[in-house]
Parts: sequence; C-alpha cells; structure tokens
Amino acid sequence: MDNRDSYETLVSLLCDVFDGVNVQDIRTSAVGVKIFHMAADPRIPSDPVITSLLSKIMEMAFRLESYQQVLK
Repeated sequence: MDNRDSYETLVSLLCDVFDGVNVQDIRTSAVGVKIFHMAADPRIPSDPVITSLLSKIMEMAFRLESYQQVLK
C-alpha cells in the first residue's frame, strides 16, 4: 500500500468517525475511543504527521466538550 492509499484510508476513516457526530456525543468519549482505535489500525502507517493529526483531532474534540460545558 503506498502513501496515497494510506492517506485516502485515513480520510475515509475520519469521515466515518465524524459522520453524524455532534458535540453531545463527544462527552460520551465514543469519538475519542474511535480515534484511538483508528490510530492503531494497521492500514494507517505510523507516521509522525498522522500521529500529530490524530492528536490534534482529540484535542479539538475535548476543547469542544469544554466549551459546551462552559456555555451550559
């Protein structure tokens, strides 16, 4: 599998993870669990760029949850 296939797989998985997700779901941490599973997916190369991307997505999800709590 070349890098292009790997990145296409990552994009596809990201779309699956966030399909229909709203901020309420983040609180259940289901999104976080899916992202951790995705990071371990053997189809995704262990690459610093991808690791960084997944970390940023997790950070965004938790920030959204924090903002939602403040707004309540």
